[in-house]
Amino acid sequence: MMKQEPSFRWGYAVFVLLMLAIMGFFAVGILSLFVGVDVESLSGNVAVIPIEGVILGSDDSGFFESVATSQDIIELIEKADENTGIKAIILEINSPGGSAVASEEIANAVKKTNKTTVAWIREVGASGGYWVASASDHIVASRISLTGSIGVIGSYLEFPGL
Repeated sequence: MMKQEPSFRWGYAVFVLLMLAIMGFFAVGILSLFVGVDVESLSGNVAVIPIEGVILGSDDSGFFESVATSQDIIELIEKADENTGIKAIILEINSPGGSAVASEEIANAVKKTNKTTVAWIREVGASGGYWVASASDHIVASRISLTGSIGVIGSYLEFPGL
């Protein structure tokens, strides 16, 4: 009696499926290089605005690795406020603070919005970062996030007459 070969070869099928998957990944990767994403056309009803790094009035970072400029953040807040499709604004804050003037400008822009605003404090929301958060409707933070410290003043004693 002769042994019959199976009509279906599993090894060949697995190889073909694996090759199709690899070619699909390459095709998606190549297409993603040529297809741009228009942020204005994205759907959704919540704007997430990151405030990352030291808050400054201009992009003169100097010594700071990460800078959040008040001009850029205010522009994002105003765009979100003007967009009728957006119902809420989340301020994703990870900032040790910075310029008092720049922080106040951002806080005023947050207060002017007609949307629900939520400050989401990540690692740090101190000084100017907390000032911005306090202007929002709600503040959400982890119990281990560093928060607070608006208006910290360092001083020393001086005895010039002694």
